[in-house]
Amino acid sequence: MARPTNVAPAEEIGRRVLLLACLGIAGCLPGAAPTAARSAGLAAPGGAAGQPEGPARPAGGLAPDQVYARVAPSVAYVETPLGSGSAVLVEPGLLLTNAHVVWPYDAARVVFADGTERAAVPVVAQDTIADLAALDLAAAGGPPPGVAPATVADGTALAIGTDLYLVGYPAETESFPQPALTRGILSRLRRWAAIDTTFLQTDADLAGGQSGGALVAPDGTVVGFSSMYLGESDFAVAMSAPDAVARLKGILAGGPRDGPAPRPIPLSGGTLVGVATLAAGGDEAAFVLHAAYGDAVDLSAEGRGYVSLRAIGPFGDIDLDVDDPNGGRTSGTVDILDDGPYFLVVSRDVPGEVIVRSSAPLVPYADPDDGAVLELGTTASGLMDYPGDQDTWRVHLDAGSSVTLTVDTINFSPDADLERANGDDSRLLDARLAGPLGLTLTAPFTPEVSGDYLVRIRDAAGIDTGGYFVRVE
Repeated sequence: MARPTNVAPAEEIGRRVLLLACLGIAGCLPGAAPTAARSAGLAAPGGAAGQPEGPARPAGGLAPDQVYARVAPSVAYVETPLGSGSAVLVEPGLLLTNAHVVWPYDAARVVFADGTERAAVPVVAQDTIADLAALDLAAAGGPPPGVAPATVADGTALAIGTDLYLVGYPAETESFPQPALTRGILSRLRRWAAIDTTFLQTDADLAGGQSGGALVAPDGTVVGFSSMYLGESDFAVAMSAPDAVARLKGILAGGPRDGPAPRPIPLSGGTLVGVATLAAGGDEAAFVLHAAYGDAVDLSAEGRGYVSLRAIGPFGDIDLDVDDPNGGRTSGTVDILDDGPYFLVVSRDVPGEVIVRSSAPLVPYADPDDGAVLELGTTASGLMDYPGDQDTWRVHLDAGSSVTLTVDTINFSPDADLERANGDDSRLLDARLAGPLGLTLTAPFTPEVSGDYLVRIRDAAGIDTGGYFVRVE
């Protein structure tokens, strides 16, 4: 199951299990106590004599229109050159959304339900593991007059079957949209032990663009932020709101992270010639390609042995994939069919340099996960930096020692293979996906020869980004 299928083209980068908000983007102090207790069922007064009561309200809660009126003003539409999503005002100057909603930009356009627009709201914090991001609304004019932050509450004590609502901007095509409301029930709770965080599952309808939106209890409190949906089902999963707020506040306060810090994608600059040095056969190196929509860019890569060249669009589309196993040089032309950065990935079958030439500017992109060492029994963290990224970790194994590789994430559907560092033994691992959110890979392996091995980790779908944990024991 891939970070299952979240996106609508207009939204987050073609996203997996729809990181709603999340995912998607999908959260810094694991296990932090909720920041607010859930208010138990606020009953609204009945209509005046002779007046219709309006929509039926669930026992002990608000009617759907009252829930919407209470929450919708604090839920904002978020737009970047690549798509759109949702965000929730959690403090007077702070919006919470999914990291994948704003990737790879450092600012986004924000519109509130009343039509108030903030053209360039800075992204000031990102949690790569939990797919969360914070937007500094105070730096861009603040919220609309009279709009208060949503009330964040702990929803984990709600009874299974409790009515829940999603408020956000799914499948949106308008520049100044109206937030949408859908309704379902609390189906179950899921606990991701890797970051000691709870997710609430609901059957409320959703679509791409909901990422970062609010999951709302019958009393009008926000109990979760949309994070993903599971497989091909209609079940939405939202990160517990107190957990998510605590994680982001921890990052903003400079607290410790349990995953990699975000790595900015260079969105300008570059030269027409680049050099990549590959430490091992099969390694990859990446460049960010800067070209305008509609351009045709000529590319070539040259090095000893088998050289391959791929151009990957911002949604994971492989728009060029060429190689030349004989001459050590490969070339092609890529048509730029999307706004946003393209990624040029080169590899070869032996160590050494690859010289890359382009008719549009290239910027080398360094990936510190490539070549990083895994110590047996120790959990490390890495990052799928761009769609189609492949991380290569090095680990020493003894012959006959049975080990298990674990890759744990909510951001993509992990896949892995393993080979001897000298390249003479490469194999796919007999891996399976499981875990509370279905995105935990486990793969047993017993090496026949002692030595250094390379563990290559990637998104099976090749479309998603985000953090992960990796362990061999």
